Amino acid sequence: MELFNSESGIEASLIQKALDKRLPIGGSMELLPLCNMNCSMCYIRLTKQQMKTQGRMLSCDEWLKIAESAKEAGVLSFLLTGGEPLLYPEFEKLYDGLTRMGFLLTMNTNGTLIDEKIADLFAAKPIRRLNITLYGTDNETYAKLCGNPHGFSQIENALKLLKERKIHHGLNFSITPQNVHQLHDAYQLAEKYGLRMDSVGYMFPPVRKKGMNAEKFSRLSAKEAAAVRIQELKELNPGMDIRLLALHLLKKVGKANPEKMAALEGPNCKAGRCGFWINWKGELLPCGMFSEPMINLLDHSFKEGWSYITERTKQIKRCKKCDECPYIELCPSCSASCLAETGNMDECPEYLCEYTHELIRLVREILQNVQIRI
Repeated sequence: MELFNSESGIEASLIQKALDKRLPIGGSMELLPLCNMNCSMCYIRLTKQQMKTQGRMLSCDEWLKIAESAKEAGVLSFLLTGGEPLLYPEFEKLYDGLTRMGFLLTMNTNGTLIDEKIADLFAAKPIRRLNITLYGTDNETYAKLCGNPHGFSQIENALKLLKERKIHHGLNFSITPQNVHQLHDAYQLAEKYGLRMDSVGYMFPPVRKKGMNAEKFSRLSAKEAAAVRIQELKELNPGMDIRLLALHLLKKVGKANPEKMAALEGPNCKAGRCGFWINWKGELLPCGMFSEPMINLLDHSFKEGWSYITERTKQIKRCKKCDECPYIELCPSCSASCLAETGNMDECPEYLCEYTHELIRLVREILQNVQIRI
């Protein structure tokens, strides 16, 4: 999830400078691993008992101390996430403290716990953006996918409260076999409330939940995900000729730059270069999907932690096949997905290869025997 609006020229320039100089500009605070829902594809959620066997949540004062240290190191933005961040016992105190420090704050939430009190909090101390994850467009789907038979009703109530208070928010639709048939309805819901909606068809394997029953985890097949991507483009660009959209995608083929990639140390993303993740135990990581390199910020200043993380992130090897692939601009592959899919950051993820090749096939099928002048 982007911490800044990369479409903005000023912010894009700021991010690029931070990337080039490996300066920490923004990261995620994973406040807790607990959630009031139990989604079948979640790779973070733990029960209270599971949590106790792995560590403890940080107190508000500990988080604020970390934030103060991060501010001194130049961090400008935090994404609050979980689990469900609104379950964090001292959420209001923490939110108040972070806003007083001047951080740009974004938050990921399932939206079901947003009531008038929470909406008033965000109205009084504006959040930069609330990202509400949508899992379906009726309570039946929420019951099957998330174990919450009232989830959609709670979401609609939250959307009304936020709209009334003019709080900046948007929707993210997580696509699974259980709700893919509701993709159009989800975009209609976003239109109803005047919201931007992004949809995600790629689900990471739940590698952070060791021992999780594989049968419980389900996602679209690679070919299904590619077909859904075409549908997403149609939904995002209503009225536009699908052939123009297909041509736009096809122009990205052949954009690989092996020489440039070979000169890059570490992942080809913001992880450990200008972005970071702090998990619920206070451990600093380049990315929330990584287990290492890691350093505990309860024992070290953020500046010390960042120095440690950046140096070791440089040593991460990427997949050479991915770096040289002509479809690299269309593939969602990254070090994290390689790790999640294969167990190694430098190994090619077969699922994403199949997805990207199928996407290209569909695009070419759309453009077959069609000539378009731009």
